[in-house]
Amino acid sequence: MHTGSLYNENMGFIKKVTQSLIGPPLIVLLSGLVLLAAGAGFTYQYYRVKQNGIMTTGQVIRLDKRCSDDSCTYRPVVEFTTQDGQISTHPSSSSTSPPAHDVGEIVTIYYMRENPQEARIKGEAGVFRWIFIGVGAGAIIAGFIMFARELHNRLIAGD
Repeated sequence: MHTGSLYNENMGFIKKVTQSLIGPPLIVLLSGLVLLAAGAGFTYQYYRVKQNGIMTTGQVIRLDKRCSDDSCTYRPVVEFTTQDGQISTHPSSSSTSPPAHDVGEIVTIYYMRENPQEARIKGEAGVFRWIFIGVGAGAIIAGFIMFARELHNRLIAGD
């Protein structure tokens, strides 16, 4: 009989843990994981091209305008010459307001030898990558705190 009682206590604890996690803590945790993963993925792609690619300079040839109902952002398009003499263009992966670069500006660009279309402008979207990582990490911490408080309340209340 003692084993059954221990089993019921363990099942009760597991039920409290599960109930404490489901709902807002889980939503905040998952949101944080998505944001953190996105920021890490963007950062990985940038540094992969920077570390394995070829560095050169390019010139901003135009700014692609993107507008929503309330504002417009600008995405630089850079033209550069590869090591083998091919002219290539690279539209930035991010757009900003005000524009991060001016038409005619010379920028440093990294590109992959085997695929010059896979390129990154030096420093491109650096702030945004860290915002995703920071907000994601903060949300994960907040989710764990919410979970811990909820579990604590359930254990104390003896629900």
